[in-house]
Amino acid sequence: NLDGATASVKQQLNGQLPLQYRLPAAPDGHHWVLPKRGQPYSKRNPGYQGERLDYDHESQQFYVKRNETTPGSNRFKAEFAEARGYEWAIAKGHKPVAGFKRPKYGEQGLDSLFLHANPPPKYFIAEMKYHKSTYGWTRDGKQMSERWIWAKLPNQVPPDVLEDIMLEGFERGGLRYMPDLDKMIPEKITW
Repeated sequence: NLDGATASVKQQLNGQLPLQYRLPAAPDGHHWVLPKRGQPYSKRNPGYQGERLDYDHESQQFYVKRNETTPGSNRFKAEFAEARGYEWAIAKGHKPVAGFKRPKYGEQGLDSLFLHANPPPKYFIAEMKYHKSTYGWTRDGKQMSERWIWAKLPNQVPPDVLEDIMLEGFERGGLRYMPDLDKMIPEKITW
C-alpha cells in the first residue's frame, strides 16, 4: 500500500520501444541492433551478399551505404552543410583564401578559411555543421578550439599565409545548417 507515500515509478514498455525509436521492419538480409546507449542501427546479417543498408533516423529512410555520397547519409549531410556554409559566407562578403586545402570527407581539418568581410581580424575560420551534428574531440583537443585550429593550419595553408594568420589573427565560428528552416545559423565558439 502506497497511500501517502511518494516513489518514482518506471514505465513498463512491455516489449515496445519508446516512440522516437519505433522502427520499420529491417530490410531483407539485415537486423536491428539496439544498443544500451545511442540510437538503434541496422546491421547486415552474416553471409548476406546484398548491399549494406543504413537507416537515417531524421528522414526515417534506409539508404545504401557506399563510399560515394548517398542522399540521407552523414557524408551527404556534411557535404551539403559545407556547400551551404560557403554560399552563406561568400554572400556575407567573406572571400575564400587562395591556397587553402579543404579536407576530403573523413579527414580531420578546417572546413574553411576566409578573408574576413569586416576586419580586424583579417581571417575568418568557420566549421560547417548539419542540424544536430556535434563538435568532436580529437587528440588535438576539441574541434574548433584554438589548439585544434593551430594543429590543422600548417597542413592546410601555404607558409606565407600561415605567417600572415599569426600576425593578423582570426575569428572562429560555426555555421549550422538547419533543414527545418532551410538556412545557415551562425554559432559562437566559446571553448
